Amino acid sequence: MATNNMYDLIIVDDDQDTLDYLKHMLGRARDWSVQYLTSCEEAYDLLQDHKTRVLLTDIEFPGMSGVDLITKLRSGDNGGFVAFAMTGGRVQGLSEAGVQHVFTKPFCPKDMLGQLTKALNESRVIG
Repeated sequence: MATNNMYDLIIVDDDQDTLDYLKHMLGRARDWSVQYLTSCEEAYDLLQDHKTRVLLTDIEFPGMSGVDLITKLRSGDNGGFVAFAMTGGRVQGLSEAGVQHVFTKPFCPKDMLGQLTKALNESRVIG
């Protein structure tokens, strides 16, 4: 549950198996407020009224892509988040969009958990 309209982490992926895996991985490891979404449009709408410390999004979606989502959010008032991307191959344009780290599928759970933990710890210091 988000507190004060703030999530620790928002995860966006249209593959339900990936979301289920991440729920399982993160649910056992940390007590973070996490929102799991299946489209970038849904994430964009949610982030009009909420904020997040970290956004983890897949890149390829029908409709708005993960890069489009990050770029659109960064151009508004809600751009102060750490952005991570998950991809099966595409890496062009990610650093220009402000993606701090790319997890290539299949990703290493230990690496992902370490990167997310570091980002959340650092964002709590400055955020």
